[in-house]
Amino acid sequence: MTTLLTAFNTQLSNFIDELIILCPEDNDFKVFKNAFLLLKRSNPRQISVFFTKYISDFKKKILEKDETFFLDNNYETVTKDIESSQENILMTINKLKNYWKDLSDNNKETIWKYLSNLIKLNDLLQKQ
Repeated sequence: MTTLLTAFNTQLSNFIDELIILCPEDNDFKVFKNAFLLLKRSNPRQISVFFTKYISDFKKKILEKDETFFLDNNYETVTKDIESSQENILMTINKLKNYWKDLSDNNKETIWKYLSNLIKLNDLLQKQ
């Protein structure tokens, strides 16, 4: 596994762990973590492929920290061709959407940093 791929997957794993800490009563983030770990073991590069596919339409909003990414989107581009193995991606976005308005500014900033770092790492990874 390449160093960039390892860094990307580690960053995503840490992000999921942060979500679990932020919302300990929400078992869906724990389910997402398990799905992530299974996919990481079987095909670690596929995680980056999914990320590229489902986040690329929202990249600009994320990098600009545009809260409409969480609050106003209906995620039609994400759901139009989603497969059951990829439902956890949509679930995570929707969960964040539901929690967003109640998060502290500090927690929101942490989420923006994770997403921004993931985008930057993924962009470098796609250039390989």
